[in-house]
Amino acid sequence: MNALLKLVGATGGAMLAGAVAVILLVPPTPEERRMFRQFEAEGLVRELSAAAWAYREERGRFPEGDGHGSAGLAAALAEKGRDGRAFLDVSDALRTPEGDLRNPYAPSEEVLHYRNNEAVPNAAARNRSSFDLWGRGSQGPEAVNNWGGSVPLP
Repeated sequence: MNALLKLVGATGGAMLAGAVAVILLVPPTPEERRMFRQFEAEGLVRELSAAAWAYREERGRFPEGDGHGSAGLAAALAEKGRDGRAFLDVSDALRTPEGDLRNPYAPSEEVLHYRNNEAVPNAAARNRSSFDLWGRGSQGPEAVNNWGGSVPLP
């Protein structure tokens, strides 16, 4: 009986080690990579949205932005707040040479777009009394945004 338990334990251990190796060594499929990039972009939009609302809470206005890129948003969120820390630390790798924020869904080709709708009235605005933040995702050019169900307003 003891030998049987050892055999079952060794077999189970070998199967577990094989499963872990497969998970770690088999590269993700293109669809899995797209899904991961989509989730990463949605997470960044959530972080940026929260930081923009914190900026407004402290400064009384949203960062400047007209919808053509996101350099104004990135610069404003890099400013220090009352606590001496930036509203959001954005790595240099996430910025283009022009200062726009790269879209994690397609970082080499796409940037996120930000528009302060309080300062730049626009008929296409989704959040008329606040701001719009959007970028390309798996479902199209505005699939990652702060007006859909995935990034609610506070």
